[in-house]
Amino acid sequence: MQIKNEILDSSVVIVDDSITSLKNIERTLRSAGFTNIQTFQQESRALVTLMTHPPDIVLLDMILQNTTAVDVLKTLKTNIKTRNLPVIVLSHFQDQKLILQCLELGADDFISKESNPLEMLIRINNILTKNYYMKNLSEKNRRLEEDIRFAAFKKI
Repeated sequence: MQIKNEILDSSVVIVDDSITSLKNIERTLRSAGFTNIQTFQQESRALVTLMTHPPDIVLLDMILQNTTAVDVLKTLKTNIKTRNLPVIVLSHFQDQKLILQCLELGADDFISKESNPLEMLIRINNILTKNYYMKNLSEKNRRLEEDIRFAAFKKI
């Protein structure tokens, strides 16, 4: 699978209380070419980073040591700095109730930890690519609005 360089430059935060899962996911991302990866075993430390320096995407374990992805999503989606942050929830468990809660709260996707690493990379790439183009479009719209205001001001 070929991932564009501008997507590989994306910042990724992985939150999982299992060091083994963290290492496996990080290894998969690094082998694909991602380099800007931060990992956290404790959601409290992750939240500090997410609130101060929001990444381009978060990979969030469903069940953490002191909480669940549901609680973390509630925090992220009610904060103006992080409410549009793409989040993929990961889990070994197929707890349909928790999966649906996470999706209702704004998680962008759910991936089973047992899924093929290529599937995970494709899903991450799809979300990052969509967001990359949305950011570019927003920036172009902002510049166009400035040009229109400038042209209108110049006429006066």
